[in-house]
Amino acid sequence: MGFNREDLAIVKEEFRRKNIRAKDMATARLQELEATIPGFREIERGFSEIGERLIKNALDILSTEQEKAEKVAQLDREREALSEARDRILVEHGYPVDYTAPAYECKKCNDSGFVGVNMCECMRMELVKRGYESSGLGGLIETQSFDTFLLKYYPEGEARDGMARVLNACVEYAKGFNAANSGNILFIGGTGLGKTHLSTSIAKVVIERGYNVIYESAQNIFAEFEAEHYGRKRDYSTSASRYMECELLIIDDLGTEMPSQFNVSCL
Repeated sequence: MGFNREDLAIVKEEFRRKNIRAKDMATARLQELEATIPGFREIERGFSEIGERLIKNALDILSTEQEKAEKVAQLDREREALSEARDRILVEHGYPVDYTAPAYECKKCNDSGFVGVNMCECMRMELVKRGYESSGLGGLIETQSFDTFLLKYYPEGEARDGMARVLNACVEYAKGFNAANSGNILFIGGTGLGKTHLSTSIAKVVIERGYNVIYESAQNIFAEFEAEHYGRKRDYSTSASRYMECELLIIDDLGTEMPSQFNVSCL
């Protein structure tokens, strides 16, 4: 299971830039304060010196462990005093105490996209949004889901009961989808029965579970394979190979395309 590789690469780069941008803006605010508030630069230099002294203390092979611990405790007291002085001078000049801290959008991952080795929820949601777009569903997914598939529009009795069974089967398929062995679903029926709505609903759930989904009409799929086969393709930003690489391929309007031997063999 995995998100679309291109989407993942794009989102990772966006998060990398966002993380760097937050740090750069924090550095700019720090430089602003050092240039405008008397004594602020000296406080910041004091923090740097404490860091250097902590490193030297850790590397000191002549001191005992107790002596090192005492030095660390002393440096901690100095750092706490500097922090109090820093907060006080910021408030006196009308700045919040966290003015120079990077303003990350996500406090859990600091806009890195990961908490430890695990993907942060903020990155996962961004990948889900990308997945909606790269799947070909676009705006459909905003209005068509299992929650908006209403059985009340079907006549009471056998028709509604039948659609209820179809809906439940689709929900179970989407929730338990596994690219290796979930098999296929074929929707057959006239216009307006809800085939596209159910297909979109399945795609939405499967994308949110982290799978790579492509949704396209049979006509466009066959046309793209044909263009590549006969060397007529001019747009190299996409490739028909994505139909083979995705984990769930949804083919809409199958059977409405112009019949040809190529389409049959392609299918």
